[in-house]
Amino acid sequence: SPRHMATVGVSLLRALVDEVDRSGHDGRELLVAAGIPSTVLENPEARVTPEQYDRIQLLALRTTGDPALGLHMGESASISSFGMAGHVASLSGTLGEALDVLLTYYRLVADTSPPRIVADGDRIHIVFEIMRSADRLCNRLRQEFALTRMEAIAEAFVRGRRRDEVEIWFEHSRPPYADEY
Repeated sequence: SPRHMATVGVSLLRALVDEVDRSGHDGRELLVAAGIPSTVLENPEARVTPEQYDRIQLLALRTTGDPALGLHMGESASISSFGMAGHVASLSGTLGEALDVLLTYYRLVADTSPPRIVADGDRIHIVFEIMRSADRLCNRLRQEFALTRMEAIAEAFVRGRRRDEVEIWFEHSRPPYADEY
């Protein structure tokens, strides 16, 4: 979808607001400061524009002072951060089924291209093409959040198995907090 037509589901907005609250700040106040009515969180079908989502992300980064906010959101967020698609995926019998559900219903989360699954021999790549922002910090936050949530979903299916061959690559350069990865 063209950027001006894209929207972001309230489940992602809620994950951000919840992380701001966990940091000791008022996430609903940030919503209002970003020009988003705080009542939007009560409507599971609500959407915000990418510009509104960028504003709240930048405010959250500044307010919390946490450059790894996307990682922390991903660690703390519940399966509902991917909305109904996340709930259905969590009921899947295998990681493959869970990924299929997430890919099929990804537009419930955001009006962007869903991740792609690319098979490469005995390896599988999950490639995200995140909704682009004019701000590189917003892009990084989105990427870190999405991949941290995907790792948490995968963990539910591979618990106790070898994980030493897992690699996660980002298009942004190594941040100062890379040890948290």
